[in-house]
Amino acid sequence: MPTWGAVVLAVATPILAAIGALVGHLLTRRSALELGCVSLFVRAARHAVGTSP
Repeated sequence: MPTWGAVVLAVATPILAAIGALVGHLLTRRSALELGCVSLFVRAARHAVGTSP
């Protein structure tokens, strides 16, 4: 039986990929804003995991 982490990763990966593709498509002409959103997302993810400086 797979672990919860593997299940969550398997479910979340395609969802996050689809969201990322959609956001990228909508913000094609606003690359600076897109990069800012990605940076904030990465920072929030690191903070949630506890690896934020």
